[in-house]
Formats: sequence, structure tokens, C-alpha cells
Amino acid sequence: MVELSWRGSVAVVALQRPEARNALCLELLDGLEACLDLVGEAACVVLTGAGGVFSAGADLRERRGMSAEQRTSHTRRIADLCDRLEALPMPVAAQVEGFCLAGGLELALACDLRFADESAVFGFPEIQLGIFPGADGPVRLSRLVGPGRAARLLYSGERIDCEQAVAMGLAERGDAFGWAERVATHSRAAVRALKAGLRAARDLPFAEAQAAVRGFREPLDASPEYEAALQAYFNRNSSRA
Repeated sequence: MVELSWRGSVAVVALQRPEARNALCLELLDGLEACLDLVGEAACVVLTGAGGVFSAGADLRERRGMSAEQRTSHTRRIADLCDRLEALPMPVAAQVEGFCLAGGLELALACDLRFADESAVFGFPEIQLGIFPGADGPVRLSRLVGPGRAARLLYSGERIDCEQAVAMGLAERGDAFGWAERVATHSRAAVRALKAGLRAARDLPFAEAQAAVRGFREPLDASPEYEAALQAYFNRNSSRA
């Protein structure tokens, strides 16, 4: 139910359950976990969904037959996978088409960027069922777009389109694949160090973030890639003189 393919050094992880809007059943979660085990050498990862849909969230048909304990376990499983996505050392981009709702949106929020086309629809409808997002969606959404905008979306259960998502800072217009392929041309060490630095900038107090980012940046001054790039720059400019 999840397919891993490669575009050069870019790993493409595709949810493959279009007949159910890529709903997050247990079998699909197993497949996603297995794919994440295999992307460690990727320069970038793109997470997407088949059939013109990203994911409509947890499989409610499956949930209906679960006990309360099983439902809690299912939600925690989605949360754990979100944590795994977020912790990957390389950049992760979601390519969003169609529905990106509930647990599907929580997966997308665990990515570094969300690229959306005009068909994209975002939302957290859980409040209409008497619950709210349980895989840390409220936390990630609040940090991304601010508590006020997050509250509006979470309390209302409303759906928003691509234009609204871009306006509130939830998504970007564009193509995740093209972006990832461009990032893959850069130094892998620099890209991974930058991701670690951006995470520190988000999570740590200012002074601690400064120290952490410097700790990630300064070793790159001794990298072979930087030395080669400086030499190439010098050679190009010397030939023009």
C-alpha cells in the first residue's frame, strides 16, 4: 500500500490506496514504516499520494471496529510515524494533491515543506466527530502558522483550498519533485547540517539556537566540497580576467 521509488538520489514515497483516498489503515502504516527504513541514503524525500489524493486521514471504517484502546494505539502509531518523518536527517517535502485531511495533514505537517497544486484541500475535521487531531497536529500547526490561525482551522473543522493554505503559510505553490531534485545537487553534508540547524532554530531559545547552528556550520569550512567550490570559483574568475 506504499511504494518507494527513486528519481536519482531523491526517494519518492507514495501512499497507494487511492480507492480509499489513501486512508491510513494499519496495513498502510506498516508499509510507510517499512519505506522509511530504506531512505537513509537519500538526498531528499518526497511524500505523496496516488490517485490525485494525498490522504484523507485515518481509515474510519477500520476505526469503527476497534476498541477505545485500539483507536488510541492507532493514533499513536500515526504520531510515531510523524515523528520519524520529522526526524529524518534529509529534507522531506510533501507533494499535495486533492484531500490532505486529519491524519493525512498531520503527516504533511511533519514534512519540512508542503507543495500544493490547485486541487489541494486541507483541514482538520476531527472536531465534527467529537475528537481533535491526536498525532500532534495542533502542536505542529500552531508552530507553523501561529496559534490564532491554527485555532481557527481546528475549532471550526473547516476545509481550506490551496490559495488559503498558501496565504496562511501552511503550504507552498510549486512542485516538490523539482525542488527536491534541485536540493539533491547540493552538498549532502551541507544540506543535512542546514536541516539540523533549522530544527535548532525552531526548537531552542535564541542563544542556544545560535550556538547549535554555529556548531553545525563551522565544520563545513573544512569540507572537501567547500574547498573544491572555492577553487572552481577562483578558476572561473581567473579565466575571465
